[in-house]
Amino acid sequence: MSDQLEHLSQQRQTLFRELSAITAHRPGAISVNFRRCGKPYCHCAQPGAVGHGPQYLWNTTRQGKSIAKNLPAGPLLVKYTQEVDSHRNFNRLIKQITELDERIADMLPLPSADENAIENCKKKTAAALQTEACREIETLIGKLFQLAAAGKFTLAAAESEVRATALRFGAAALEQLLCQPVLTGTAAPDPSWRPAGHRQRQMLSVLGPISFTRQYYRDPANHRGYFPLDAALGLTRNSFSPGVQRMMALVGANQSFGAAATELLEIAGLNVTPKEIERYSEQIGAAVATLPDGKEMPSTMPKMVYVLGDGTGVPVTKAEATGHAGKNGGQAKTREVKLGCVFTQTTTDDEGRPIRDEKSTTYIGAIETVETFGPRLAAEVRRRGLEGAPRTVFLGDGAPWIWNLAYDHFPGATQIVDLYHAREHYWDIARLVFGPDSSELKPWCAERKKELDAGNVEALKAAIGSLKSRRGDLHEKIENAVEYFEKNRARMQYAEFRQLGLFVGSGVVEAGCRTVVGQRLKCAGMHWTVRGANAIIALRCRILSNRWDSIWTRPLAA
Repeated sequence: MSDQLEHLSQQRQTLFRELSAITAHRPGAISVNFRRCGKPYCHCAQPGAVGHGPQYLWNTTRQGKSIAKNLPAGPLLVKYTQEVDSHRNFNRLIKQITELDERIADMLPLPSADENAIENCKKKTAAALQTEACREIETLIGKLFQLAAAGKFTLAAAESEVRATALRFGAAALEQLLCQPVLTGTAAPDPSWRPAGHRQRQMLSVLGPISFTRQYYRDPANHRGYFPLDAALGLTRNSFSPGVQRMMALVGANQSFGAAATELLEIAGLNVTPKEIERYSEQIGAAVATLPDGKEMPSTMPKMVYVLGDGTGVPVTKAEATGHAGKNGGQAKTREVKLGCVFTQTTTDDEGRPIRDEKSTTYIGAIETVETFGPRLAAEVRRRGLEGAPRTVFLGDGAPWIWNLAYDHFPGATQIVDLYHAREHYWDIARLVFGPDSSELKPWCAERKKELDAGNVEALKAAIGSLKSRRGDLHEKIENAVEYFEKNRARMQYAEFRQLGLFVGSGVVEAGCRTVVGQRLKCAGMHWTVRGANAIIALRCRILSNRWDSIWTRPLAA
């Protein structure tokens, strides 16, 4: 054992020497991007053209905020590249040192303990809990027989009394356990700190209200107070236990704060106000939005990775809408949530239709600029370890910001316009030209559907352009429709995409706009602050990404 420990210690020293040799290092990543300007006659629009560039972009995340910087080719690019590489080496060494420290710690002997004190503590705690259990059982039996004597004994009444008894006993047991220093390991952080008596603390736990005392220490040098038990259990200054905070955040993320308070009282027996649920849901959601995400690695690299982006409006307060124009040029009443999702595809069905991998969908979203949203969406792909997939597909509607984001952060991705958005464009112009009740409308659109499904954008453009002879007053709108299909020609090769077994619809992110955002933030009468909306969106993204438990691996200050 000692030889192995010595060997590990020497390895640790070697790693520290390598670490000390690293000087300047910088977190982040440098991407090489090529942009298409969208002009139909520019060289970048030609088949096979990679676009304007290369453009080099360094980006990182600092305190939950994405930071990006364009780098000109030359000494600055070389400098940043070396610093980013040094940072990767720095992280690798830190990880190896941490793993070695854990192995060394496992080999060190356990600290000696006063076994007699521990045994006495066990006996004392067991005796107190047995006394409390006997008292609660006697009380329960008395109440049940009273109900029977009054002819009021029912299963529902018995359930209620037994549950209340179990919760009271659980709360009493928790109070007893929190008073045992052997369990909580509460000691002053410094020998110079002096005991200053005990202080009582009241708290609402998942078992109900509890009250317990804990040792209080004073720092004579800095005149500060300290509760070792609070520090050991990760307790903050609020009056709710971590378990209750978790419950409040969950119900607050899933329904209105008033309904959440009613549900907590009915299901968990916890009496909290809607305002308390609102405050803690938003505080925890804000903390979750800034949590560093641990990297995941897929057990098997999927064949396809899909990245989708969309936007949806959320009603906000008047103060939050001030300075933002609405759709028709008036005062805005909503702010746009940008929602992104990532999912994977491994196989197709017997007819060649793609099948989304089960539980592979994760979401990110917030009311934020595309400059902030884009790097976060790219970071989600990297967090999941999917940047090395054989094919990345970016799906979206025709909004320009979506495709600019795709060029900047997913330059090698296959871009596909959502098929159903594309169909809406020729339907909209056809309704204007023919009229919604015209007998010509459906046959004309049926022909356009065949052309679009075949990826024959040229024929589709020609058919739309020919409508100008029928309605000269719609010349500009018809030209806009033709231009839309021309700009997105390469993204509308649906026959080819289907032959490759790819999804051609962005329904996953559109459904996400409803489930992640709409079902909670767009109910009647709701008006949000940006901070409050983003906090709830952060919680709902974790819930609907099956990552709720990952929030609670560390204490959250709330």
